[in-house]
Amino acid sequence: MAEAAEALYDAAALDRSRALTHIALGLALNRVDRFDEARAALATALRLEPDNVEALAAMSETAEGLGMLDEATRLADRALAVNPDHPTALVTIGTARLKEGRFEEAREALARAVAAEPDSIKGHYQLSLAMARLGDREGAERHLQLSREAQAAIAEHIERLRAQPPLGSRTEP
Repeated sequence: MAEAAEALYDAAALDRSRALTHIALGLALNRVDRFDEARAALATALRLEPDNVEALAAMSETAEGLGMLDEATRLADRALAVNPDHPTALVTIGTARLKEGRFEEAREALARAVAAEPDSIKGHYQLSLAMARLGDREGAERHLQLSREAQAAIAEHIERLRAQPPLGSRTEP
């Protein structure tokens, strides 16, 4: 993701008016916990497209990563007003509720998030934390395992991609 972020910085510099590029940059930066930089990229995207649900959800994740729980919740709620099942917004709400000690609300939001995106590493992991806090050891262990499985599946996919020849290269049969 760090390499993708660097390429996306270059792309954003080439055309500063494409919200999608700024959103992609913000998402990549969120994945590597570079939240201050993500905030700047996503602020640009939201200036260009104030109601873009992906930008709102990504910015909510950024704000949560920066510890700005009220702002994170407000942005996630705006995204959920457009798409009530947006997984990133639901994970943001759930994670914020966990940090606030509102474990039942966290569990509800996170259960909706993993229903919307069954292979969500963060969704399952955060749901495991909420369930553990609520005393549901079996549920916590199940979602922790699902998080690990989703992470392993992504790692395997990345390895398969790395094993392929570069795009545009010719290989002999």
